[in-house]
Amino acid sequence: MINAANIIAYNATIAAWARTAKNRGPEANFRSKPSSEDIIRSREAAEKAEDLLREMWSENTNRTLHLPDRKNPMPRNVILPDVVSYSSVISAYASSLDQPHGMNRARKLLSELEGCAALDFSEYGSTDSDEDSLKSTRGRGFQPSTTTYNSVLNAFAQAGDPTSAEEIFDSM
Repeated sequence: MINAANIIAYNATIAAWARTAKNRGPEANFRSKPSSEDIIRSREAAEKAEDLLREMWSENTNRTLHLPDRKNPMPRNVILPDVVSYSSVISAYASSLDQPHGMNRARKLLSELEGCAALDFSEYGSTDSDEDSLKSTRGRGFQPSTTTYNSVLNAFAQAGDPTSAEEIFDSM
């Protein structure tokens, strides 16, 4: 069975869950505190976004990847998460109504992404013939973007935690 999902489809779905994590139910009075149902819904949405991120990693670590040659063509549907995948999940947790859990998960995912920046994913090649896609993973790993850092900084600012925000700022 051929999996038609690609990085764009994964990232779009992760972004949809991330937006859901920010929203309260339709019956919410936005001047009141979020209901326990809103908090649960928000946390579950952020967790579903993270589940998709983990799915991309597990899809690739459960098989042996190799560089293509005549005997072994490039494996199909090798999809690695990228900085957009991580940034969307981080944003989901950072804006989640379930705090401080969301901020803690956002911070851990940011650390994970920073750790990935030193890795070289060129051994995975690319399943996409698009040259830009090939450049996006080969030889550079991941680098957190300004958007990634801002998501975490804004979460700590909204929570009134300037010490944690400054720690993130200093690590940039």
